[in-house]
Amino acid sequence: MKKLLLLFTAIFFTQYIFALSVTPTPSTLNCGGTSVNFVFDCAFTGSVLIPSTPTGVSYSGSNVKTVSNGNLSFTVTISSAAAQNFNLSFVVLSSNMSNSCAPINEAVNAAFLSTCALPPNNDCSSVIPLSISTTNCSGLSFTTNNTTSSGTIPSCAVPGYLDLFYTFNANNDTVVMEIPSVPSTVGFYGLFDDCPGVGNPLDCSIMIASGGSTYLFTNLTPGDDFVIQILFLPGNAGIDQEICLHSTTPQSNMNCPTNVVVSDSGANLPNQGYLSSLSITTLGTCTLSGNGIIFDAGTEIILNAGFDSANFDFEALISGCIP
Repeated sequence: MKKLLLLFTAIFFTQYIFALSVTPTPSTLNCGGTSVNFVFDCAFTGSVLIPSTPTGVSYSGSNVKTVSNGNLSFTVTISSAAAQNFNLSFVVLSSNMSNSCAPINEAVNAAFLSTCALPPNNDCSSVIPLSISTTNCSGLSFTTNNTTSSGTIPSCAVPGYLDLFYTFNANNDTVVMEIPSVPSTVGFYGLFDDCPGVGNPLDCSIMIASGGSTYLFTNLTPGDDFVIQILFLPGNAGIDQEICLHSTTPQSNMNCPTNVVVSDSGANLPNQGYLSSLSITTLGTCTLSGNGIIFDAGTEIILNAGFDSANFDFEALISGCIP
């Protein structure tokens, strides 16, 4: 009787306590397809089902895979939509060890880490702002890992290049761009007054690594924003891109923004008493000085309809007028 009880306990433990596991190699995946070998801790032969796949993950072949002596291999492809940590699940459909370590309907997860992250400025909608030095500048490095092509190219470029986007607010009618390092032997740049496809193209040029790294943007409107599209050859993603901007001379006067924050209590900014639709519109200028920004109201202030300043003083906070 004791022997039967021990045998029953052993069978119960084997069938219901044993937890099947699987180890993928490699378990860290970058963008694109990677051949992965899965090793189950039970050397069974049979078939497994992949019931579903996480967002941004796909695989080669059908969703029913054949396991041989605990081994299984196929290609796993991930995109930037994949979570940083994700699992690929298997359910045992058939097994020559179904009564021991690989029971039918046993579910098991293979854990992965994704390093497929796009650069923050991979698309124009998330451009990186660049500051402008008023002297010489040193190139700042920006990652190009996993850069893709936006599909929109400037007029002087050719298809098939990868691209990244930067923006700056002009402090002079002439701004110099320096590219100390092009992440390929040949590249292109495009200058726009908004994102490509939306804004107007203003300048375009080829960039050759051995042909110099200084490029001049001219006829800019100080105070306006501009977008730079930098393109480089595929196969060079992973090499940092270096870029910096400087102006030949500081610009003393700039156009002021069309909207300012208004306070009806003077010293208590930003406790404004008016909605943005009731803001001030101005064609005045800003003078940059060591004491800050001096707003020259002149005769160019227009008080929009509904703005009543008859009974109190008001104060304007100008946020868009910067050196």
